[in-house]
Amino acid sequence: MVRAREQTESNFVPWYTGYWAQQWIGLKAGWYQMNKEDDEASVEDYLVGYLQEKFYEFVLQPAGMKADPQSISQQAAALYVRLLSMQLQCLPKMHAVPPRSLDKKLQQIPLITLPGSPPVSAFLSQAFEQNNLTGVAAYDALIARANSLESQENSSPKRGACRWWPKTPLRGWLPNCPCVPVEVR
Repeated sequence: MVRAREQTESNFVPWYTGYWAQQWIGLKAGWYQMNKEDDEASVEDYLVGYLQEKFYEFVLQPAGMKADPQSISQQAAALYVRLLSMQLQCLPKMHAVPPRSLDKKLQQIPLITLPGSPPVSAFLSQAFEQNNLTGVAAYDALIARANSLESQENSSPKRGACRWWPKTPLRGWLPNCPCVPVEVR
Protein backbone atom coordinates (compact mmCIF):
# COMPACT_ATOMS: atom_id res chain seq x y z
CA MET A 1 0.00 0.00 0.00
CA VAL A 2 2.80 2.41 0.89
CA ARG A 3 4.72 1.54 -2.28
CA ALA A 4 1.62 2.15 -4.39
CA ARG A 5 1.06 5.52 -2.71
CA GLU A 6 4.70 6.49 -3.28
CA GLN A 7 4.52 5.42 -6.92
CA THR A 8 1.28 7.37 -7.34
CA GLU A 9 2.74 10.55 -5.89
CA SER A 10 6.09 10.33 -7.65
CA ASN A 11 5.08 8.94 -11.07
CA PHE A 12 1.38 9.03 -11.88
CA VAL A 13 0.28 12.39 -10.47
CA PRO A 14 3.13 14.34 -12.13
CA TRP A 15 2.42 12.60 -15.43
CA TYR A 16 -1.36 13.12 -15.19
CA THR A 17 -1.15 16.79 -14.22
CA GLY A 18 1.47 17.57 -16.87
CA TYR A 19 0.51 19.89 -19.71
CA TRP A 20 1.35 17.46 -22.53
CA ALA A 21 -0.44 14.53 -20.87
CA GLN A 22 -3.59 16.65 -20.54
CA GLN A 23 -3.29 17.70 -24.18
CA TRP A 24 -2.85 14.05 -25.22
CA ILE A 25 -5.86 12.93 -23.15
CA GLY A 26 -7.97 15.70 -24.72
CA LEU A 27 -6.80 14.70 -28.19
CA LYS A 28 -7.59 11.03 -27.53
CA ALA A 29 -11.06 11.95 -26.23
CA GLY A 30 -11.79 14.14 -29.25
CA TRP A 31 -10.53 11.53 -31.71
CA TYR A 32 -12.55 8.79 -30.02
CA GLN A 33 -15.69 10.98 -30.03
CA MET A 34 -15.33 11.72 -33.74
CA ASN A 35 -14.86 8.06 -34.70
CA LYS A 36 -17.29 6.58 -32.18
CA GLU A 37 -20.21 4.57 -33.40
CA ASP A 38 -23.53 4.31 -31.56
CA ASP A 39 -22.93 0.88 -30.00
CA GLU A 40 -19.44 1.67 -28.64
CA ALA A 41 -18.65 2.74 -25.09
CA SER A 42 -18.96 6.37 -24.05
CA VAL A 43 -15.97 8.73 -24.11
CA GLU A 44 -15.88 8.68 -20.31
CA ASP A 45 -15.60 4.88 -20.25
CA TYR A 46 -12.88 5.01 -22.91
CA LEU A 47 -10.88 7.55 -20.90
CA VAL A 48 -11.36 5.57 -17.69
CA GLY A 49 -9.91 2.52 -19.43
CA TYR A 50 -6.98 4.54 -20.78
CA LEU A 51 -6.23 6.07 -17.36
CA GLN A 52 -6.47 2.66 -15.71
CA GLU A 53 -3.90 1.32 -18.18
CA LYS A 54 -1.59 4.25 -17.41
CA PHE A 55 -2.12 3.81 -13.66
CA TYR A 56 -1.17 0.15 -14.00
CA GLU A 57 1.89 1.11 -16.03
CA PHE A 58 3.08 3.89 -13.70
CA VAL A 59 2.00 2.58 -10.27
CA LEU A 60 0.80 -1.00 -9.93
CA GLN A 61 3.39 -2.73 -12.08
CA PRO A 62 6.45 -1.09 -10.41
CA ALA A 63 4.95 -1.53 -6.92
CA GLY A 64 4.08 -5.15 -7.67
CA MET A 65 7.59 -5.92 -8.88
CA LYS A 66 8.97 -4.89 -5.51
CA ALA A 67 6.39 -7.02 -3.70
CA ASP A 68 6.65 -10.16 -5.84
CA PRO A 69 5.70 -13.08 -3.53
CA GLN A 70 8.08 -15.49 -5.24
CA SER A 71 11.10 -13.22 -4.81
CA ILE A 72 10.10 -12.52 -1.21
CA SER A 73 9.92 -16.26 -0.44
CA GLN A 74 13.31 -16.81 -2.09
CA GLN A 75 14.84 -13.96 -0.10
CA ALA A 76 13.29 -15.31 3.11
CA ALA A 77 14.66 -18.81 2.44
CA ALA A 78 18.11 -17.38 1.67
CA LEU A 79 18.02 -15.32 4.87
CA TYR A 80 16.96 -18.37 6.90
CA VAL A 81 19.76 -20.51 5.48
CA ARG A 82 22.34 -17.77 5.96
CA LEU A 83 21.32 -17.19 9.59
CA LEU A 84 21.13 -20.92 10.26
CA SER A 85 24.61 -21.38 8.82
CA MET A 86 25.95 -18.56 10.99
CA GLN A 87 24.38 -20.12 14.07
CA LEU A 88 25.77 -23.54 13.19
CA GLN A 89 29.26 -22.09 12.89
CA CYS A 90 29.02 -21.11 16.56
CA LEU A 91 28.29 -24.62 17.80
CA PRO A 92 31.84 -26.01 17.68
CA LYS A 93 33.20 -22.97 19.52
CA MET A 94 30.45 -22.77 22.13
CA HIS A 95 30.25 -26.47 23.01
CA ALA A 96 33.73 -27.73 22.12
CA VAL A 97 32.36 -30.10 19.49
CA PRO A 98 34.91 -31.52 17.05
CA PRO A 99 34.14 -30.39 13.49
CA ARG A 100 34.09 -33.97 12.20
CA SER A 101 31.49 -34.97 14.78
CA LEU A 102 29.37 -31.94 13.91
CA ASP A 103 29.57 -32.70 10.17
CA LYS A 104 28.51 -36.31 10.79
CA LYS A 105 25.54 -35.19 12.88
CA LEU A 106 24.50 -32.52 10.36
CA GLN A 107 24.45 -35.14 7.59
CA GLN A 108 21.81 -37.04 9.57
CA ILE A 109 19.41 -34.13 10.11
CA PRO A 110 16.99 -33.65 7.21
CA LEU A 111 16.29 -30.06 6.22
CA ILE A 112 13.90 -30.80 3.33
CA THR A 113 12.20 -34.12 2.70
CA LEU A 114 9.71 -34.42 -0.13
CA PRO A 115 7.72 -37.57 -0.87
CA GLY A 116 7.82 -39.03 -4.32
CA SER A 117 9.59 -41.66 -6.26
CA PRO A 118 12.42 -41.40 -5.49
CA PRO A 119 12.03 -39.21 -2.39
CA VAL A 120 14.00 -35.97 -2.57
CA SER A 121 15.95 -34.82 0.47
CA ALA A 122 18.41 -32.17 1.55
CA PHE A 123 20.30 -32.32 4.80
CA LEU A 124 21.45 -29.65 7.19
CA SER A 125 25.06 -30.24 6.19
CA GLN A 126 24.31 -28.91 2.69
CA ALA A 127 23.03 -25.64 4.11
CA PHE A 128 26.06 -25.44 6.39
CA GLU A 129 28.54 -26.08 3.56
CA GLN A 130 26.94 -23.97 0.81
CA ASN A 131 25.39 -21.17 2.87
CA ASN A 132 22.78 -21.14 0.08
CA LEU A 133 20.26 -23.73 -1.12
CA THR A 134 19.99 -22.50 -4.69
CA GLY A 135 20.82 -25.40 -6.97
CA VAL A 136 20.13 -28.11 -4.37
CA ALA A 137 17.71 -30.58 -5.99
CA ALA A 138 15.41 -30.84 -2.94
CA TYR A 139 15.14 -27.06 -2.62
CA ASP A 140 14.40 -26.65 -6.33
CA ALA A 141 11.73 -29.38 -6.08
CA LEU A 142 10.23 -27.70 -3.01
CA ILE A 143 10.03 -24.34 -4.82
CA ALA A 144 8.49 -25.99 -7.90
CA ARG A 145 5.94 -27.74 -5.70
CA ALA A 146 5.07 -24.52 -3.87
CA ASN A 147 4.65 -22.70 -7.20
CA SER A 148 2.35 -25.43 -8.53
CA LEU A 149 0.25 -25.30 -5.34
CA GLU A 150 0.12 -21.51 -5.63
CA SER A 151 -1.08 -21.69 -9.21
CA GLN A 152 -3.77 -24.22 -8.19
CA GLU A 153 -4.81 -21.95 -5.33
CA ASN A 154 -5.00 -18.94 -7.64
CA SER A 155 -7.33 -20.84 -9.96
CA SER A 156 -9.67 -21.82 -7.11
CA PRO A 157 -12.01 -19.35 -5.39
CA LYS A 158 -10.62 -17.35 -2.47
CA ARG A 159 -11.62 -18.42 1.01
CA GLY A 160 -10.52 -15.50 3.16
CA ALA A 161 -7.40 -14.49 4.98
CA CYS A 162 -4.39 -16.74 5.35
CA ARG A 163 -4.53 -18.65 8.64
CA TRP A 164 -0.86 -19.56 9.00
CA TRP A 165 0.64 -16.07 8.95
CA PRO A 166 2.16 -15.23 12.35
CA LYS A 167 0.36 -12.56 14.32
CA THR A 168 3.50 -11.46 16.15
CA PRO A 169 6.68 -10.15 14.57
CA LEU A 170 9.57 -12.58 14.19
CA ARG A 171 12.03 -10.19 15.77
CA GLY A 172 14.09 -11.88 18.46
CA TRP A 173 13.29 -15.47 17.45
CA LEU A 174 16.96 -16.36 16.93
CA PRO A 175 19.00 -17.57 19.87
CA ASN A 176 21.85 -15.29 20.86
CA CYS A 177 25.22 -16.43 19.65
CA PRO A 178 28.29 -14.66 21.02
CA CYS A 179 30.37 -15.54 17.94
CA VAL A 180 28.25 -14.06 15.18
CA PRO A 181 26.23 -10.87 15.39
CA VAL A 182 22.75 -11.56 14.01
CA GLU A 183 21.23 -8.81 11.94
CA VAL A 184 17.82 -9.41 10.44
CA ARG A 185 17.11 -7.09 7.50
